[in-house]
Amino acid sequence: QSNLFSGIKDWTPKLDEIAKNNQYFTRFHANGYTTEHGELALLTGLLPITPPLENIYSAESNFSGFSQYSYSLAHALKKAGYKTEFLTNSDLGFAGTREWVEGLGFDYIEGHEHPYYDNFERYQFGAAPDAALYDRIFERISEQAEKYFMFVKTTSSHQPHMDPDTGKQGEEAAFRYIDRELGAFYDDLITTDFFENGILIIVGDHRAMVPLRK
Repeated sequence: QSNLFSGIKDWTPKLDEIAKNNQYFTRFHANGYTTEHGELALLTGLLPITPPLENIYSAESNFSGFSQYSYSLAHALKKAGYKTEFLTNSDLGFAGTREWVEGLGFDYIEGHEHPYYDNFERYQFGAAPDAALYDRIFERISEQAEKYFMFVKTTSSHQPHMDPDTGKQGEEAAFRYIDRELGAFYDDLITTDFFENGILIIVGDHRAMVPLRK
């Protein structure tokens, strides 16, 4: 989807601009092929290889066997004096995400059940649009009075692909939407001087869930 990272499509001009104006990595590979695998690698530092089971298909989710990890990123940051938060606009009940995140030691956990999203349309995984999530993140930022870390998981790029603003379906429509909202979020961070003391890390978590094309 990115012209900068793939040289194929040009559907993420804002993401590409952010990368060019800062620092980006072209040989950074996902440790797996699902969102859960990406979260495992990022938040525990472990390779998301399913532990031995009598039946490998009996695992309830990709998080099975990776709960209560004592040296998670959340625990490490708390030892360094940070408040830690996990926020998403999707259903934390999916794949047992809430229970897993609680086991990692996050101080605050929030999903699509928060009243902030009550008046928004819902899409994949019961999620409100990414634009709503970014607005909610700004609310949380304004409430912080100490050093903090937020892990934010967006959802609008997931299938079925659609632009929530226009209702237009398709991969291109969806990725142009998420790029537009990510760009607006980044610009808002600049206007609030977030980068005087803050760092933003943007990652894509797994493969494109679409058929191979020419």
